[in-house]
Amino acid sequence: MVIEVDLRHLRFPGVALPALLLASLTVACGSSGGDVLYIDAPTTNLKVGERISLALQATEVLAAPAEWDVQELEGGSLVRTTGQQNTYLAPPLAGTYHIVVRAVRANGQKVRAVQVMVVQANVSVEPASVRLAPGESCTFTARVKGLRDPKILWTVEDGDGGQVTQGGMYTAPSQFGYYQVTATVQTDDRPTATATVRVE
Repeated sequence: MVIEVDLRHLRFPGVALPALLLASLTVACGSSGGDVLYIDAPTTNLKVGERISLALQATEVLAAPAEWDVQELEGGSLVRTTGQQNTYLAPPLAGTYHIVVRAVRANGQKVRAVQVMVVQANVSVEPASVRLAPGESCTFTARVKGLRDPKILWTVEDGDGGQVTQGGMYTAPSQFGYYQVTATVQTDDRPTATATVRVE
């Protein structure tokens, strides 16, 4: 933002302003660059290890190529350190991370843009599908990437679809059909994975 102040309408008792200042004074306010730089991202929610392409948009000509960085030491990596295009590789641990782009305007003012990235854990269930006889049991295993000590909640999606323990042991119902067993990671974003059971 730029503010123009006309000093001809201001009075400072006992102070004689130089004639050069009596015309006008222009003051540039703010250094965040929120109105100069923008980071275009197809999504801000990623799975651990996922890649996405990023593009920097500037509303004016910059004095030098912009510089990219990830704020957190373990917040993932960028393919390039400068330029308009970049690729972000999410880290192996889930969390919230910040991509920072710094640049210098033609007038020498430093500006920057920050993009928040939320990296989620990746969960899968093994086996992904199974055939069971009525009353037969099977133990499912949840594989979680991105968390050091994940807590898993096991549920059966169908009311009469059998029973599952919190250790992942599932017992098929007496009725034939297809049923869903779901593993939910107990985090704020609650990622899930589902296995299909065919009872016949």
